[in-house]
Amino acid sequence: MENISHHIEYFVDDLPQKTDHHSRTPIEIMEHAGKDPLDHYLERLGGPGQDAISFADRPTDPIELHSGERFVTVRKEIKFEIFVNTIKHEWKHERIAFEQVVHLAFPHGVEGISDPIYTVTFRKAKHDRSGTLTEGEHLEVRNGTTFTVTGTTKS
Repeated sequence: MENISHHIEYFVDDLPQKTDHHSRTPIEIMEHAGKDPLDHYLERLGGPGQDAISFADRPTDPIELHSGERFVTVRKEIKFEIFVNTIKHEWKHERIAFEQVVHLAFPHGVEGISDPIYTVTFRKAKHDRSGTLTEGEHLEVRNGTTFTVTGTTKS
């Protein structure tokens, strides 16, 4: 049975938190602080000369809480492998814009064509989407999202 005799005050990302529970999981601590545990992990800050303790690989392990303790949330690094005209690229964002795809395909423009018109098709996007991406649009990617980009002259 959990001891709930007094409040414990601690900090997450320098914001004060309060609980009656002497033990909480990193997931519970982050949720209580309004952070999404799917996008973040928790670290307990050490004292002077001590390293932080990461709970990245232990999100459900109980942590004994003490008043005054400090925690920080760390955004999980996002990396997707996407393919643009068969060339693999690492992409560190959940979304990509039409203009970004075009730049990956043709960083210096289309050789021999001034002011080209670009067509961007995609497949294997998030939610198994396929289709055409047009200027000004964004797309949610996942590992393996594949783009085909062509540049042609205005007709």
